[in-house]
Amino acid sequence: MKVQNLYELVDQIYAAAWLPQRWTQVLNRLVAACGVQGCVLYIISGGSVRWIASEAVTPLVAEFVGDGWCRNNRWVTRAIAKQFPGFLGDGDLFTGAELESDPIYRDFLVPRGIHWTVGTTIQLPDGEIAIFQLVGDRTRPPLTSAELEILDTLRPHLARSAMVSARLPLIKAESATRTLEAMGLPAAAITSDGRIKFANSRFESLGKRITTYRTTGRISIANEAAAKLFETAMAGLGSGGTTETRSIPIRGDGEPPMVLHILPTRRESNEIFGDTGALIVVTAVGTPGAPPALLLQGLFDLTPAEARVAQSVAEGATLEELSDTLKVSRETLRTQLRMVFAKTGTKRQAELASLILGSVRFHAPDVSRKAKKQP
Repeated sequence: MKVQNLYELVDQIYAAAWLPQRWTQVLNRLVAACGVQGCVLYIISGGSVRWIASEAVTPLVAEFVGDGWCRNNRWVTRAIAKQFPGFLGDGDLFTGAELESDPIYRDFLVPRGIHWTVGTTIQLPDGEIAIFQLVGDRTRPPLTSAELEILDTLRPHLARSAMVSARLPLIKAESATRTLEAMGLPAAAITSDGRIKFANSRFESLGKRITTYRTTGRISIANEAAAKLFETAMAGLGSGGTTETRSIPIRGDGEPPMVLHILPTRRESNEIFGDTGALIVVTAVGTPGAPPALLLQGLFDLTPAEARVAQSVAEGATLEELSDTLKVSRETLRTQLRMVFAKTGTKRQAELASLILGSVRFHAPDVSRKAKKQP
């Protein structure tokens, strides 16, 4: 183990705190200093796992996580339970017999040339857990107790830096919701599996139509059609299958209709700290008058043709009239209208017209000079 190289790594560790993209460089330097095969940084968040790895073992870790081997990882559960403020080797967590019979070691790691691991767990401020794990093959004996003690001197630096990296996305999310609140907009930051990280007071005061449960951190939408659209959007967000903004109309049921916008958080592939999957913003549908087709297109994720049909329906046009005006067959218009119904959560033309008759307004506070004058 190259001790001097480890100590020189401290500056890079703290640089990664503010520039999370540099964590991969830290892992590569750890590999070089320790003379091991690879190093992995896992972030455990509920039932999900995010990770980055040193270059040589990246394909291996991708297979390990992608094929679900990490779901029943006894190394992780035992290391977390032990709450040891340092690095642990396999012998600290398993007996020899347990290690030989463990499916992950027996069926995955050893057949792929990995014969030992050492690692440490770090509790992050948002409830997630960071795990730094070094892995080695037969060409390099497992780290000795003396070498683990040297690694332990790095752990406080790794922990402090990881906590800063984890906190930064939370600060950004909170700032975004506060800013939107100042603009008069209900907003919340949610994780990729739909749990609320932060919600401003306007969002928490939306009433029965959009309810937030403090115990679970979940959002409940009373309108059945909107709830189904929201569930579908969350499934896509959780699987990483969508990075597009989704807009979900919520019918009034005696109150003014509103639209819930889901804005996925875009991040680099190596930014694994802070699971803020999306920002939710709620806007109200305002005064009567069909909005422009371009606005409807962005608001409800419609194609240009679908937006044109929706706008015309809101203005009272029939499909027959549209067919004559647009020179499009009625069957094509019916297909487009069915897509509009699906995306807006409506079932009839009257419902659709009622929903979109109005323009989305951002109810920002009036800070004009006129508003500041005393009565």
